[in-house]
Amino acid sequence: MRTAASLDYAIDSVKGADDPPLVGLDDRGHLVNPKDKPDAKKADAKPEHRTVVRVRRRGEVVVPMVLEIDRADGTKERARWEPSSQGRERWHDFTFKGEIERARIDPDGVYLQDLDLTDNVRTRAADGRPAAKWSVRFIGWLENALVSYGRFL
Repeated sequence: MRTAASLDYAIDSVKGADDPPLVGLDDRGHLVNPKDKPDAKKADAKPEHRTVVRVRRRGEVVVPMVLEIDRADGTKERARWEPSSQGRERWHDFTFKGEIERARIDPDGVYLQDLDLTDNVRTRAADGRPAAKWSVRFIGWLENALVSYGRFL
């Protein structure tokens, strides 16, 4: 059977695993209840910071996906999302120790037929260059439109 299935993976979110637990329903619709009271020993000891990266499969095609993270100290770590677990889930949470500067899926560029390559990378610091580029283009377009409109008066 031939289909026109699409291939699209995205980094959905990057957040600290040390965020306070909330009461309510999670993304899968399961009820979440935080612990009643933390242990006195655990409250004194400072836990190691962890970061959770959620990768989402938006298309129908299932392939092995590699996630690469960069830390502030320059070290890199890779994790793999196997196709056998993708049949049950549309997303997967990867937990890493420490702070993450950048997360990227398909770092080797194996799957260039991904529908949207712009959602394959998340960085900690926002990059203002794209906004500046499009602002300059918009102002240039607006200037040309006003000059053209002024010729008719």
